[in-house]
Formats: sequence, C-alpha cells, structure tokens
Amino acid sequence: MNRRELRQRVLYRLNDDPNDPTFYTQSAIDDALNEGMEVLAEDVKAWRRTVMVPKADGQQLYDMRAFADDLYAISRVWDTTYEQRLEVISLASLDQFRQRWWEVTSTYQEYWYSLSPYLFGVYPAPATGQGVLRVDYLAWPKIMDDDEEEPELHEADQAALVEYGVYLGLMQQWEPGRASERFKAYLETFTKAVERQGTGRTDSRRWARTGQGGRPAKYFSRGVR
Repeated sequence: MNRRELRQRVLYRLNDDPNDPTFYTQSAIDDALNEGMEVLAEDVKAWRRTVMVPKADGQQLYDMRAFADDLYAISRVWDTTYEQRLEVISLASLDQFRQRWWEVTSTYQEYWYSLSPYLFGVYPAPATGQGVLRVDYLAWPKIMDDDEEEPELHEADQAALVEYGVYLGLMQQWEPGRASERFKAYLETFTKAVERQGTGRTDSRRWARTGQGGRPAKYFSRGVR
C-alpha cells in the first residue's frame, strides 16, 4: 500500500470521510504514519542496515554521519580483512588499563567504542589506510514524502501503521480507552511482522573514504601493548 491507501484505511477505521476528515487533516495522518515507523524503529529495532567504512592511516575516530545519515544506533563493527567482529569496550576501561592508548597503531583492530550515537573509534588505530570496517547499525526508516510512496515494510505488515494512525485519531477524539486498545494491537501486529521478517530489513552500502578512526582494550590477545 502507498501512503494514500494507508491514509484512507485510517480514516475508514475512524468512521471519517477520507476526502474531508473531521478530526484529522490529511497531513496529520501522513505525519502519524511516519511517526508510527519511527516508533517501531525505537521500540522494535525493525530496520537494520550495513555500511562499509574505509580505514584511514592512524585515525582513531569515525563519524558515521559521513556514511549513514539514517543511523539510529551502531550495533556491531567488523574488520573485513580478518573477518573478525570487534569487541565493545568503554573509554573508562581504556583509560584504566592502558596509558596513552590513543597513540597505539596496528594493522589489526580488536575493539570498538562509542563516543556518541554517530561517533565511534577503533583500537588500536589503523597503522595504514588499507582495509575496510563493516558497521552494522539500527536505522531510522525512510520517511514517506509522497502519496505514491510505500513504507519500508512488507505489505502484509503495513497494518501496524494503520493501527497506529487509528490510535492517534482516537486520542484526538478523546477516546483513550479505545485508543489504548488500538496501540496494543499496533504493537502486536508488528511483533508478528518481525517474527516473519527475522531481523527486519537489511541493506548494504559502500561509500568513498572521508576520514579515519581509533579504539581501546583491557586485554590484547595479539601482543598489542
């Protein structure tokens, strides 16, 4: 279903006129449908994507805004050269167990840490610019800007967005009891959708190099000191 069809279903469920709604403007319904996808991204982590980030000489930090403008949160980092998943470590652990860790470089990266939702580092920092990091991340869904656009969901799972639109419509009609029932139906509908889809949508992207990165550790298995 496209945005127009989803909007019409919401209005039908609210016993409202799709062409001249009483409680909802069409733009408000459109916003509700997009908001429903964002809630799913936060609560169910429905959209998962992958991006390739080139290593850079001696650079410790990488800003994901240069590679993934739809990023919600980083979930995993891999070193594709060794097919190795990097372990997560905190800055506190780095500071506690390593002195001047930010100066260490190596061809082999073992750990990654987060400084913000967009900024992460790897440890040790790459000694050369050869190799690529694979970053798996949770993503915000693509916003529907046009009536002909379809949500990033299988058609069988789009009923969840209709339930969310009905929920907001009932709230605007001051019917919190019925609205609460629709919100529960919204969550149940998408829970079933996630079970059918496994981990949700996964995309892969490749980008040109723009920067560099770095990282820490308490124990280093490959002789990094």
